[in-house]
Amino acid sequence: TYRHDGTRGGATAAEVSPRLAPLWKTPFKTVPSAPVVADGKVFVAEVDAHIVHALDAGSGRIVWDYTAGGRVDSPPTVYKGLVLFGSRDGWVHGLRASDGALVWRFKDLPDRLVGAHGQLESAWPVCGSILMLNDVAYFAAGRSSFLDGGIFLYGLNPATGEVLHARRIYGPFDEKTGFPATGGRAFKGDILVTDGHLLYVRHKAFKPDLADAASAGRHLIPSAGFLDPEPQHRTYWTLASGFGGFTAVRGASGDILVTDGKDYYEVLGFPVHRHSYFDPRVSGYRLVAGAVGDAGEAATGAKGKKAKGSGAAAQPRDAGEWSSPIPLTGKAMVLAGDVVFVAGAPAHFSPDHPAAKYAAAYEGKLGGVLWAASAKDGSKLAEYKLDAAPVWDGMAAAGGRLFLATADGCLRCFGPAR
Repeated sequence: TYRHDGTRGGATAAEVSPRLAPLWKTPFKTVPSAPVVADGKVFVAEVDAHIVHALDAGSGRIVWDYTAGGRVDSPPTVYKGLVLFGSRDGWVHGLRASDGALVWRFKDLPDRLVGAHGQLESAWPVCGSILMLNDVAYFAAGRSSFLDGGIFLYGLNPATGEVLHARRIYGPFDEKTGFPATGGRAFKGDILVTDGHLLYVRHKAFKPDLADAASAGRHLIPSAGFLDPEPQHRTYWTLASGFGGFTAVRGASGDILVTDGKDYYEVLGFPVHRHSYFDPRVSGYRLVAGAVGDAGEAATGAKGKKAKGSGAAAQPRDAGEWSSPIPLTGKAMVLAGDVVFVAGAPAHFSPDHPAAKYAAAYEGKLGGVLWAASAKDGSKLAEYKLDAAPVWDGMAAAGGRLFLATADGCLRCFGPAR
């Protein structure tokens, strides 16, 4: 599934050598999603074309494809011989993994369409990636708990599409004014996460029967959502039991991160403040490792000081791990065994480089970089130049190979160099 498992940690025990060579490249007509690898196949969504592809993992040959009625914004989930995914037209699909044949489809909300990103979508879109927990397929339909009647949560039988659990979350609204109320009960739609016990839509926790959970456990929370591809000074990924606001950051606060449950690895760019200035020619990006704490927040690798300025937040940091400068942005990450792979845009510039140079890099005009570092100490193991920038969070590791989606509309496979 997306980011390896339901925790969305992006980590696998499968080892991948840092000494890599390109094995194959499969082009598509539009930009692909992140890949998912299972049962000798690679599954990927061609997002804007509404297509889910299955490729042979050894050769990159397309085995089958299936066209949905709306954008498929993230890769499918493969479970017991089925390929499960949602689409932005509000449908959830169950396909046979062997040949892509449709087994079932589900939608019980009205056929109300709205314009989004140049296409028509349901007022209650569903993310591509479906969460599996205890043999139940979970997903959220909707954009916000304040819009179009709210967010609708479902738990389906993955074999048949039968509804096992369902509920709606609407509001909350201020009792006096009727306006949307602030506070932790509201949320936006996103890919679901689990800690093995509870389900999460961003910071909001639910029991497996979709009842509200009294308390939340530590889990991965991307403040702007998993699919937001543009990190900035008010967004971050963290490991926490709740989301404390744009500036209430403790522990992990990277542009993107991976974790195996014991340690985490993140790429740090913009400091997370209300007002933050970051010049990669001066500050640069860092790959940071930290130990996941026992107290519900994460403990990180470098001691921090209270930041100055309006709206700045204190970010306590415990010593004991490492921080290493890297010459690239963090667009995609995978932890494979004891190697951390990072893919991004080149970001190593001297102070006399014009701003237009790194602006071009951010826009993907200067290709990409694939970086391999030791998970033990952050030391560089390998570096590879890519002729195209990586897709946001578009990397997976399996079977000793690395799979990477790139912005030129290709899926690439790398294996051990001989």
